[in-house]
Parts: sequence; structure tokens; C-alpha cells
Amino acid sequence: MYVMKKLGLIFSLLLINGVAFMAKNEVPDLKGKEVPLKKMVEQKMGLLDYKVLDLTEKEVSLKEIMGKHDAIALEFWASWCGPCMASIPGLLVKANKFKERGILVVGMNEEGVLSAKEVKEKKNVNIPWYVEKPDHELSKLLEIRFIPRMVIISHKGEVIYNDSPSNDRAIEAAFKKAGIQ
Repeated sequence: MYVMKKLGLIFSLLLINGVAFMAKNEVPDLKGKEVPLKKMVEQKMGLLDYKVLDLTEKEVSLKEIMGKHDAIALEFWASWCGPCMASIPGLLVKANKFKERGILVVGMNEEGVLSAKEVKEKKNVNIPWYVEKPDHELSKLLEIRFIPRMVIISHKGEVIYNDSPSNDRAIEAAFKKAGIQ
């Protein structure tokens, strides 16, 4: 009984600290004051204006990457993540399937250009491959808490899906809700 009470107390403390962290999940804006991440989207800089790195380390905005596509699907991954590496063949299948719908599928590495290049070559990846900037501002904004993670953004800059890349049923429901055939 004593052990159960201790475990309950430890769990409660972890839960409280986790909730406090999530509630305080803020970053400074340009004026130096703290603003919630969700509010950043409402500011002048839209989601599609966020910049990532290409494999030559050149900054490029999500809007530039998206081009004339109806939406962009970003799959966040890392080379040390076993499920991420296992999901790459499925990602390539999705890329071909989504292309027919006007959706560009992009790999978004969380580590760095060197790692992204190595995996792209080793896994024979033929889709656009980008790297998040070291500050991970985009991951913070999109509240990426686990990987692999797929985020689908419409051409209007609206997040229409933000969850596991393996949940095909939920992805299809998100497409339907967003009017993507």
C-alpha cells in the first residue's frame, strides 16, 4: 500500500509538471516579451513563411517549397528514430499517392544536413528532403512532441492534419474536411 501511495504521488507530480510545461510552452517574440506559440500564427508571419534548410544549407520558406501545390505534407523524422526509418518506404508511397491530389510530401529532418543527406542517399529517397533549423522553431510552433510525425498544411497556411503518418483513416478524413479530393 505504501508503495502504491508513493507511485501515485510521483505520478501526480509528473503530471502537474507536464501540464505546467505545456501551459508555459512559449517563445519570445521580436519585442522580447513572451507570447503563446498559437498566437505566433496569428501575427504577421504566417506558417508558410517559416524557413527551413535545404540540403545545401540554404534557407527556404515553406511557401517556396509548396510552390503551386494545394498542400504540403511535412514528415518530421530523425536518423536515430527506428520508427522513422521504418516509415520511409511508406512515406515514398504516400508521396506518389498524394501527388495525384496536388499535395507535395516532404521529409523534414530534426538533426542536421549531414544526417539528412546520409539517410536520403542510403534509403534512395526521391522526394524533397529538408532540415529544420537548429532552433526548432517550426517544431515548437506545430507542437511536435513525437516522431515520426506528419503535418499537412493547406495552401492557405492552415494545419489540416498533425499526427502519426501511419493513421491513413485520419489523414483521409482531414483531406475530406479540407475539401481535398
